[in-house]
Amino acid sequence: MRKNLPFFRNFVNAQAKKRHLHLSTNFPSTGCESATRPVFSISLVRNGSLPAAWPQRFTLITMDIATILKNYRHIAIVGLSEKPERASNAVARYMIQAGYTVYPVNPSISSVLGLECWPSLSAIPAEKRDLIEIVDIFRKPQDVPPIVDEAIAIGAKVVWMQLGITNEAAAEKARNAGLDVVQNRCILVEHMHLVS
Repeated sequence: MRKNLPFFRNFVNAQAKKRHLHLSTNFPSTGCESATRPVFSISLVRNGSLPAAWPQRFTLITMDIATILKNYRHIAIVGLSEKPERASNAVARYMIQAGYTVYPVNPSISSVLGLECWPSLSAIPAEKRDLIEIVDIFRKPQDVPPIVDEAIAIGAKVVWMQLGITNEAAAEKARNAGLDVVQNRCILVEHMHLVS
């Protein structure tokens, strides 16, 4: 996986730029290929300053992200695109290379990255659906509530909304059902930062 770190670093920076965020990723001077762990310095700024509500909107969890990523290894990615240039595709490839099991969810395609793709979480066969721990969402905020409903129904442990995605009502519903919730964070970035 380390040989791909430059690609994913560039991907992370590109995603931050698209969302008008400043994000600096600093790797050890020896080069990321030989580094045992990349060192990240992350600052997020919108229009020169952070909104007052940013700390609450950025992430709302009871279990810390490092523990989530270390303990849970089965991820359903809702909105996974077959296009390599899309963020969801890059994230899926990275997480697979990092040793996670990925379950693609997209009603528009039947397979992606050599994996069968299902139209919804509930359509995944029970023997696989019961393994899902993290539901990673690449959908517009207004599309999140029914996905959260399904995440609750299948017994997922975590609802993760990717960078740029927040839905406080859906997040509150998930928390009330006992799930941990991460909003507006990229699981790829967090894995590189906390686990690699």
